[in-house]
Order: sequence, then C-alpha cells, then structure tokens
Amino acid sequence: MHINFISKFRRFVLFSAITALSFWMISCSAAAEQPIMEMDDVQSGTLMFRTDIAGKYISAPALATDVQIDVTGPIIRARVTQKFVNTSQNRLEAIYLFPLPDEAAVDRLVMIVGGRVIEGKVQERQQARRTYETAKEAGQKAALVEQQRPNMFINSVANIGPGETIIIQIEYQDKVRLQDGRYSLHFPLVVAPRFSPDKNELLLASQLSGSQTPIGVSLKVNLNTGFALSQLTSSSHKINISGETQKTITIDDEVIADRDFTLQWIPKVSGKPALALFSEQKDGETYLLAIVQAPTGMGSNPSSIAREMVFVIDNSGSMAGKSIRQARKALITGLGRLDERDDFNVIAFDNETEKLFEQSVSATAENIRRAKHFISKLDGDGGTVMLPALSAAFDTPRTQSSNKLRQLVFITDGQISNEGELFSLIAENLGNSRLFTIGIGSAPNRYFLSRAAKLGRGTDTIISDLNKVAAEMTRVFAKLEKPIMQNLAVKFTGIVPKDVSPNPLPDLYNNDPVIILAKFTSKPQDMVLSGQLSHSNWVANLSLSSAKPGTGISQLWARAKIKSLEEGRFRGKPVEQINQQILQISLDHHLVSRLTSLVAVDITPITPDDTTLETVMIPLHLPDGWGDMREKITFKPKPVTSAPSLRRSGITLPATASPHEIQIILGLLIIALGLSLLASLLRRKAQK
Repeated sequence: MHINFISKFRRFVLFSAITALSFWMISCSAAAEQPIMEMDDVQSGTLMFRTDIAGKYISAPALATDVQIDVTGPIIRARVTQKFVNTSQNRLEAIYLFPLPDEAAVDRLVMIVGGRVIEGKVQERQQARRTYETAKEAGQKAALVEQQRPNMFINSVANIGPGETIIIQIEYQDKVRLQDGRYSLHFPLVVAPRFSPDKNELLLASQLSGSQTPIGVSLKVNLNTGFALSQLTSSSHKINISGETQKTITIDDEVIADRDFTLQWIPKVSGKPALALFSEQKDGETYLLAIVQAPTGMGSNPSSIAREMVFVIDNSGSMAGKSIRQARKALITGLGRLDERDDFNVIAFDNETEKLFEQSVSATAENIRRAKHFISKLDGDGGTVMLPALSAAFDTPRTQSSNKLRQLVFITDGQISNEGELFSLIAENLGNSRLFTIGIGSAPNRYFLSRAAKLGRGTDTIISDLNKVAAEMTRVFAKLEKPIMQNLAVKFTGIVPKDVSPNPLPDLYNNDPVIILAKFTSKPQDMVLSGQLSHSNWVANLSLSSAKPGTGISQLWARAKIKSLEEGRFRGKPVEQINQQILQISLDHHLVSRLTSLVAVDITPITPDDTTLETVMIPLHLPDGWGDMREKITFKPKPVTSAPSLRRSGITLPATASPHEIQIILGLLIIALGLSLLASLLRRKAQK
C-alpha cells in the first residue's frame, strides 16, 4: 500500500513537471516574440514596457490620437489630443513619441485627469525633467513634453492608475506653405526609420518583427483661407469636404499611421501676386508676418546663363520599388533639358558613393547617353550613407565652370540620423553653389530636407504621391532654368525693427514667395522690399496699414528665430552664446525647444499603494511604400538570461537564445510525451 502510494506520487510529480516545463517553454516563446527595442529605435507613436535591462523596452498595444487643425489665412493653430488608458493592474508611466512639423511652435500642454485640468508650464529642460521625476516619485500624476528633434517630441505621463484614463493635449502654432501658386499644410503621422552611418544600420523600431495594431488617428481641418478656391485636394488620404466659405476637411477615423497627411489648395485666378500681411500686439511689442510673391512675369523667359547641374540620387533600400523607378524616370527627363552650354554630373549613393564622371562634363549627346545608361541601372538597396555623396557633389566642378550658375539637385527621402554633420558640410562648402532638395515618399524627413535647402540657399520640394514624381520634378527643373531674384532686402519706414527673420533673406525663385517675420517696439508704417533680377532692380512698396490682426505671430517669430540661431551652430558661431539666446526666447514665448520643456503636475495627493510603476510605449508602422524592408532588415536583440517576472524596474526579459518556433515545437513534443506516458500508466492500471 505504501509502495503503491509512493509510485503514484512519483508519477504525479513527473507528469506535473513535464506539463509545467512545456507551458513554460511555450510562454517563453510567446514572450520572446514580443519585439525588443531601444529608445533610439523608436520613431513615433510608440508605447513600450521598460525591462530590467537598461535601455531595453518591450512594445505594448497602441492607442488613438485626435488632431484638429485650424487655418486662418496663412496661420495654423493645431491641437493634438492623446488618450492614455491603463488596462493593466499596475500603475504605469506612459512614454509616447510623436512627430510634428519641423517648424511647429509647441507652446501649450494640458493634462486632464478625472475632470481636473492641469496646465503645463515651460521650464529649462533639466529643471522640467527634475520637476517631472520628483512628481513621479511622489506618486503624483505628471506630464512632460520634450523635444528630441525639431520634428520629434517625447511625451511622458507618470502614475496612470489601474483602469484610469488620462487625456493629454498639445497645441502648436505654424504657417501654411506657398509654392508654385499652391498652398499646403502637412501633419506627420509617422517618422520613418533612419540610417545611422556610425552603426551602419537603420535605427529600426521593432515593428519589423511582428504584427501591429493600427494606431487610430482621426483628423479634422477647419480651413478659412479668406479667398475662393479652385482646387482643394489631399495627395495622401481620402478626404471628406463640407462647408462653403469655411471648409471642413476630415479623414476617416482609425486610419493607419503609415504616411504623413497633406492638404493642398489653389486660389481662383485673380491676376495679382500673393500678398498677406498680419500683425499682433503682445507685451508692448509688434510682430509682423508678411508673405509677398514676386511679379507674376518674373522669369517668364529661360535664363541665358549657362549652368552646371550636379544630380545626386539616393538609391538606398528605403528608396526601393516605385520611388527609385519614378526618380530614375524624372532624372532622365532632367538630363534631356540640358544643352551643350551646360555642364553636368550624376552621383548615386547607398552604402557607397559612385560618381558617373570624375568631374562635371559638357552635356553632349554622348555624355547624356552614358548618363541615361548609368541611371537606368540604379536600384534601391543598402544603407543611406549620405555624407560622402554630398561631399562629392561639392567637389566635382570643372575649372572652366566658374562663371556658370552651379545648381545641386539632391533626390532622397532624407532618412538619416546624422543631420548635424550634413548641415555643417553644406554651410562650410556651399560657396556659390545652390542646393535643391527633392524629398520622395510617404513620410520623408522634412526636417533635413527643408533645413538643408535653406542652408544651401535653394528650395525644397516634397513629393508624397509616387505617381506624380516625374511631373513634379519636371516642374522643379523648369523652375531652375529661369532666373532668380538675388540680393533681397527689406526696409521699414518709421521705425527700425528689433529683428527680421530670415536674415539674410533667401534668393527668390519663380512662383515662390518670400515670407518675413519681424519684431518691432511699435507698429511700422510701410515695408519696402527690393531685389535684383538679372540686370534690373525690383522694388515693392507695401503699406502695413492693411495688415490684419493675427494671433500666434509672436510664437511664429520666436520659432523662426530659434531655427535661425540653431543654424548658426553649423556656421561655427559660439554655441554658448547661441544657447543663451535660445533659452531666453523659449522662456519668453513659452515654447518647447532643444533647451526647454513643458511640464504639468497634478498636485492632488494620492493614496499610496503597493503597486509597482511600469513604463510603457506605443508601437508604430513603417511608412507606406517601404515594400520588402521588413524582410531585408530585422532587429536582433541580445540574449537575456532570466525568467519572466515583474519587478519595480519593469519587465524581466526571457532568454532568447533559441528561436521561439523551436521552443514551441519542443514544448508541444514534451506535452505529447507526457500524455503518452500518462496513457501508458493508465493502461497498466486498467490491466491490473
């Protein structure tokens, strides 16, 4: 009897151990399937659990975002609302990374908790972080908005209780874009992974290795242009339009955030150049926003000046598929517009840079033929090592080309992480060249493209509709053939401005406006804008008495001034002096910048509990059009040796040395073995 009991007990322990081992292996494999990422891998809209390995996170489910954009004339006011819902049984810290337009002036943060509205305050960056961390450790609810890049922000929300909902609203000021007679705005919904030349790899978020829950985004634009429209379209999304004088534009709820939202509108033809004047009185000072377009006949005849054209084309992996096919087609079209007076060269780059000619050559029929053959062989693959290609573009002139207008056309999606290096290269080597950037794709790096073009005294063009790449680039090439207005200058009668941005004013290209933001101690009377076009002078006298009152112009001026100061770093100006000015402007105008952050703290005391604080972040999507990048690049985390459990520091990672598919198979085999053993034991018992 005693022996029989011991035998049964041994069988029970053996079977229980086998079953436990099986389910443990399967659970480990499931946990191992969870993507592991670092902070640098996250691009936007990403929520993750913090693990016990420093700097490592595991992705968590997504949440919805609501965007409302109000456009009045050329001024944009936008509000982004995010809802954080804690469905777990623990207190959470949510870390949410999201993109905004690179010139957005972020000036307001509101946190809504249980009907209480907490307004955020701008503080020096380190002080804001200390304020947030202190509140977090005290168990108080707190929110912090920090700038990671000019077009990327981090929103942290501490101490979301089990089952609790917290709403965060962020507001910013911006201005519409006017180019080639078309007005436009864009709202970034995704930031693509960027190539890091230091690591020789894409900084990829872990969405490459697993299915994703769509990040729900609802978006509405209230558009009050002040003039009748001939066209209102979106090249990125299907939109619904309602209203007569003021238009309301919406996109379907719960769209997948895999491309930027863009909206374009064209006024009915009036025969007059675009003109917009707005002013704002704030704290005893006057701020002016002026958008002035050059005469409509400017550049109607092709330029008689011979040119040297250097075409630089990105054929890295992110340009694979339709992007590179359309870029090839457009580039071949551009070559066809050259004549034998012109010089040219073609440079292609991925991991390596390849120049067609050692130096620029004449645009003869034979050289054009060779270039077309070279371009036709380009395909998208490899990394985006941009610095050597841009260096080569500045180093390719012919000695006899010094009297020719030198134009560099840079075709890319701009997905790199070393923007600062490139900006410094442009500022130091531009000389008499002009750099024109053309961004291709559903979510190009607008921060790099716009800043590079500004430093290069050229223009940037964004082409998000891959079906229109050839047509839009043909428009760019046609613009470059026409004369430009140089040596632009602005003066004001009655008073000297405290500051004018941009300074100096850029060259003015056909059908493009000049946008001026200025600050005064009192309201000026008139503005005189002048420039040189070929061998003649152009002067425009504008009365500022017609300026309409506007709101948020002071923030727009402050953001433009900060941008200008930041560019000074790439021109070798003293960094300490630049930082002091940026910090003061950011604090005076309540803006988030590289040196300031927005922080909000709920001072309502909470009841202490024994739950641990976990940190979570929300996963994102690859941009539309990136094709088979999922198969080409994967994120491989290092093995971690510990069993799954929860700790105060976060989630302990399972070991991942064995592929999860093998673990599942082994687990199922062990279960089958255990069941077989149990059946055998039962048969023996029945035979007895």
